[in-house]
Amino acid sequence: MHTSHMLLLAAGSAASVAAFAPAPLAGLRPATGRTSTCSAAALKMLKTGETFPDEVAGALGVKGKNAVVFFFGADGSPSCSKEVSAFSSAAADFKALNFEVVGVRNAKEAKGEFAQRYDTRLVADEGNALRNRLDIKGDFFGALAGRETYVIDKAGSVKLVFNDQFKPEEHVSQALAMAKTVTPAKSGRQGSIFGSFSLPNIALPTFGTQAVTVPLVKNAAPTPAPTGRQGSIRGGNRQGSMRSAPAAAPVKAAPVAAKAAPAKAAPAKAAPAKAAGAKVVRGGNRVVR
Repeated sequence: MHTSHMLLLAAGSAASVAAFAPAPLAGLRPATGRTSTCSAAALKMLKTGETFPDEVAGALGVKGKNAVVFFFGADGSPSCSKEVSAFSSAAADFKALNFEVVGVRNAKEAKGEFAQRYDTRLVADEGNALRNRLDIKGDFFGALAGRETYVIDKAGSVKLVFNDQFKPEEHVSQALAMAKTVTPAKSGRQGSIFGSFSLPNIALPTFGTQAVTVPLVKNAAPTPAPTGRQGSIRGGNRQGSMRSAPAAAPVKAAPVAAKAAPAKAAPAKAAPAKAAGAKVVRGGNRVVR
């Protein structure tokens, strides 16, 4: 059969099928593919700078708080135990930064005695609902639950997303480092209504006891020591008052008596001259010359 004859027969067959096909019902549209029951947001992995879902934060009790949320596989596994233990050891550091720490694992993998060993709060995720809402991917083709940590602030902004199956303890160090940037270390007095305002450095006047200069007066009598309360406005022993001890009045020197004129010495009496060759003999009451 010629090719042109075959094309004519095919066209006729198609027209016959179209003629006998039932008309589509009003209001119905042909299906264009499978419809997912999950929203696009539910399948979107969180990234730094995005907003942490309110329903997840509310379910974990961290809505409106600074928080660290870490997802791990199961209670008691070696790597998961290391991670939970490391978070528990750093609990005081996170608390000082005003951060709440919450661990999440599947409800089927939760063990009550395991959670009681640590200071970190652990939450059981029923049916992995929270994990699926955040679209946390599993490792090794889903054989292992994904190990993922989030750091969020009070406004719900995601500050850190860290995922590493084989470094459980690094989740703690990464989260703590980010928490310190969200809440800087405290310095000085906190909670002041003036914030960082500080008074200018102004030299204030001092009101200590002023030194009183007393003129030196020759032969002046010593000034008696002051008695009673000194330098006080209303008594007491308070020093540095605006009033100081009164200065002692200068004492006038007593006049010095005039010097007496030196007395003249009386002329000395001349001793009697001895006669030449005279002999003096003293004996009894007579003197023989």
